[in-house]
Amino acid sequence: MSAIAPDPSRLEKTCGPFQRALQNYLRALQEAWEGQDVEQRGQEAHQNYWHVLHDAQMAAQKGFLEAYQNCTKVVQEASGSEDFAKRVNEAYEVYMRTMHQSQVETQKCFSDAHQNWIRTSQEIWRNEDFQKRAREAYQQYLRDLREAWAETDINTIEPPLLAAISQNMIVVAWTAFAIEQWWGQCWGK
Repeated sequence: MSAIAPDPSRLEKTCGPFQRALQNYLRALQEAWEGQDVEQRGQEAHQNYWHVLHDAQMAAQKGFLEAYQNCTKVVQEASGSEDFAKRVNEAYEVYMRTMHQSQVETQKCFSDAHQNWIRTSQEIWRNEDFQKRAREAYQQYLRDLREAWAETDINTIEPPLLAAISQNMIVVAWTAFAIEQWWGQCWGK
């Protein structure tokens, strides 16, 4: 059984309009995406998130160290005194309160940073202009597809050509589905 090799000139004439429709669709999506500075905004949100986490962790470590040093200092100064146990207990209580407070503040900082990152990410993905431009690109693709079929002599479409055309259509369909459904569901739209 020999493989069917379509004539290259007929391939371009038949598949060319379909291929251009796909290229125009993908180009329109790329322009919509780039126009939103999505990548830059995403990187900035991510960097800000990690900077806040790092700063909070460093502040917590500094607080822990200071609390430990203060407690140790009190224990050393109280050594041999009559009220040693009382002073050590008080120092330990201060140490534990400071540690707890530092933990609570760090946890709040982490939570706030995470919520900020989520909010910024949602704003990026929910961008109405991108969604609108993506829908417009899809509608234009369908118009281009209709024109491509109108220009095509169906008697020249062999199974491999139809397979190539259908692959283009599948790419567009799944891309449009992902934009309209998946992103919207993931980000609560």
